[in-house]
Amino acid sequence: MYQLLGLIALGFPVAVVVLIVAAVRQSRTSRQIQADLRTLVDRIAVLERGTRDAARSAEMPPVASTVIVPAKAEPVAESPVEAPPMPEPVQFEPVLEEPGPAEPAPVPSEPPKRFDWERFIGLRLPVWLGAIALSVAGFFFVSYAIESGFFTPEMRVLSAAAAALAFLAAAEFVRRRLRSGNVAALASALAAASIATAYATAYLATKTYGLVPSGAGFIATTGVSAIAIAIALAYGEVVALVGIVGGFVAPLIYGGGEANAAFLAIYVTALTGVSFTVIRLKSWWRLSIVGLVGPALWGLIWAATPALRDDAFWGDFYLIVLPAIVAIATWPGWRDDGPIIGLRGFTAAITPMRGALVGAVILAALGFLVFLFDAPGRMIQLDDGSLVRATGLNIGHWQGFIIYAALAVGLGFISSPHRALQLPILISAAVGVMLWTISDQTTAFIVTALFAIVFGFGALDQFRRLREPGFWASVFAFVAVFFYAVALFRVAGWGEVQVHKHRWALGALATAAALVGLLRYYTPRLDDETQRSQVYAAWGGAVTTLVSLAVVLELDPLYFPAASALAILGLSAVHLRAPVRGLRILAGVYLAIYCLLILGAFGYSDYAPSYYPYVFAAAVWDHALTLLIVPGLALLAAGTLFQMGRPTETRTLVTVMDIAGMVVGVIGLFYQLAWSHVGAPWSETIVLAARIMAPELAVAAAAVYLGRRFDRPAAYSGGIILTGLVALAMTGALLGPLTIFWPPFAVPGTIVFNITLLAYALPAALLFFIGWHLRHDARRGVSLYGIVVWLFAVLVSYAMVLVDIRQAWHLGQPTLAGDTSQSEFYAYSIATLVFGLGLLIGGVALKHRGSRAVSFVFVLAATIKVFLFDAAELDGLWRVLSFLLMGLSFLGISWAYARFVFGIGVRRSMPGPQSPSPPA
Repeated sequence: MYQLLGLIALGFPVAVVVLIVAAVRQSRTSRQIQADLRTLVDRIAVLERGTRDAARSAEMPPVASTVIVPAKAEPVAESPVEAPPMPEPVQFEPVLEEPGPAEPAPVPSEPPKRFDWERFIGLRLPVWLGAIALSVAGFFFVSYAIESGFFTPEMRVLSAAAAALAFLAAAEFVRRRLRSGNVAALASALAAASIATAYATAYLATKTYGLVPSGAGFIATTGVSAIAIAIALAYGEVVALVGIVGGFVAPLIYGGGEANAAFLAIYVTALTGVSFTVIRLKSWWRLSIVGLVGPALWGLIWAATPALRDDAFWGDFYLIVLPAIVAIATWPGWRDDGPIIGLRGFTAAITPMRGALVGAVILAALGFLVFLFDAPGRMIQLDDGSLVRATGLNIGHWQGFIIYAALAVGLGFISSPHRALQLPILISAAVGVMLWTISDQTTAFIVTALFAIVFGFGALDQFRRLREPGFWASVFAFVAVFFYAVALFRVAGWGEVQVHKHRWALGALATAAALVGLLRYYTPRLDDETQRSQVYAAWGGAVTTLVSLAVVLELDPLYFPAASALAILGLSAVHLRAPVRGLRILAGVYLAIYCLLILGAFGYSDYAPSYYPYVFAAAVWDHALTLLIVPGLALLAAGTLFQMGRPTETRTLVTVMDIAGMVVGVIGLFYQLAWSHVGAPWSETIVLAARIMAPELAVAAAAVYLGRRFDRPAAYSGGIILTGLVALAMTGALLGPLTIFWPPFAVPGTIVFNITLLAYALPAALLFFIGWHLRHDARRGVSLYGIVVWLFAVLVSYAMVLVDIRQAWHLGQPTLAGDTSQSEFYAYSIATLVFGLGLLIGGVALKHRGSRAVSFVFVLAATIKVFLFDAAELDGLWRVLSFLLMGLSFLGISWAYARFVFGIGVRRSMPGPQSPSPPA
């Protein structure tokens, strides 16, 4: 018993690995054969086309650039002999074709502009280095004055201010007076040095010497930033860059005391507005990076400061106004409405304006997540008494997040080119609700419902306008399924759901019915077949998922794996109607979910987390039919439907489904049929084999047939491997112990009609079926394997005959163990001879050479047994006579096989001469 279980347990991992390798090799071989076949078909088509053209040119006269003009006929005198008139020769007058207008030569396209390294090194780089050097010189001058004690603190500050004014005056002089050279770059460098020195002056007066309070220094620095941004309109982009950076750094340098959320939010918002105003007026969109990085850094500082983070109003104001400012500044860059959904479309339509707004929207969405979940040290106590780190408890930020999502959806409603901006917000909201530590179910329900309404309206509105209908249908389906699942699992909790499971199931069915209604209402308006198929794929997958959840709710909460597998089957059925790629991707996702759920169920233990009882089965073997067998059949059926829809595109998916379906199906059959007998004594081995061997071989036979019939390499290889594993198990459990002669096996039943029909006869029939299919494989290795399987089936059948004889001679005894009588020995000999003759008759009738050859082995074995073992007690002349008869028997067997099986020496009548047929 335990040998059988050990063989099966060791064989399954090997089967999975070998199955995957064999499936990949089979798939590669099949693809190579198909490619060679397509090449041959193309070559044959070219040859046939060339043959037809050659035949047509041989039948028709040449007409290239000529017309046929018949000559004038001459009068012919009458002749006494009537003869058909001979045709006159035909004259060919060439007709010259007038040349058409010459096509204009294609205009060569201008080569793309290459980066001018010489210009960069000779012009731009020195200007930048000069501006930096001037700024450093100003700082070194101030440092020298401090170290030498030449200036008093007041004089040092005034000297720095004078240097700043001097740099600015020099910049103005260069801009107005010089007329040659790179005047603009030089003036910009001097102005940037002036602004940097002015910042240093404010810092010295405030932080170094304390001549003025920090508030005055902050005001002075803010004034310098304002001046810098203002004069940047005349001096260029570098000055604006210095002013924007200084403006964002100023609060960090001069800040102190208690944080003021209102002041900081207004200041950073105002600075962002001024920055993007200048960027918009001068089209300096490269500076938008700095204009976004500054608010992003202050957002991190805000989240790390408890006093600022808890102020939800000004925090939400800060996060919402930032993308609003960028949206206003970039509005002219979003006039063109094109297919921006998708990676290629988005990258083709991206511009600096679009990039700035997309970046601002993403930063604000991430900012809400940071504000919600960056709460160090904040702990709450759950209902079960455990302490967890609090996440997402600030309801004010959730409200701001919802308002932000509504504004993005409204922007897409007003301006079509802005429609994709709601997608990063949707992703952030999904991540937020998944990480939320929910303490108040009512608030969580409201937040989840509002998110679903806002994003659902946005997706449905864009779909209603038939802009990328397949994509927005997918977004709407995701919103419906995702937020329903969040409310089901995250907000309510599975234990609470079970109390009102009918309501939740009804809600899932109602949502599915709404999707079906939308499908029937909108799909007739779609003229494009591809778009219609995409919509069917998206909403059909959502309906399948919701219906599966409703079924799980009504039946058992532990049947989530079965729901995932049935969802895959539903998607495959929809794929027959709409064979689109999205359905195949969704099926792959559900397959991964099913595998994770099954692995989690196998990993169930006494130390599992608290949520395990609501998701995973405590004992898979107690639910093998629902968790393993039914999903396995569903995966195999789904693979068949996917293959019927698109054989080429679904090859990989079908391969994976075949592997997964066979593995879980085989394991499920073992748990369902044999697991309850694992602890049975060794005497129940034949009973255990009768429960498991035939079903496993039935799966193998179905896999071999389907794989060979429908070109499913994974199923075909899986059937082959499973056949070998079962054969090994039968050898160790049913055939090997018979060599003890006899093992203490119990054989329930009467003569012939006993357990051996299920343990030996039915598996043998299935092995004959598998071997017959494998023997007809064109590959020699597989064909030889089929012969081995067929021989093993013969051996199993012969073992059943021996067990039946033993059971008949010991009828009524508990096991097969015991002494063997002489008559029983003779019965084995007669049975072996009859078995061999039966193989011979069957081989002759069916013209099966292998059966005839094997029959010789059994007849020979019976003869040897009779004369060597059964007659072993004979002595003297009787022994001589026995050996003589054995020799004659061998000769007779040889002659009989040569005469009746192989037809050696048989005269075949020659066909006589046929009488000539009468003339017609």
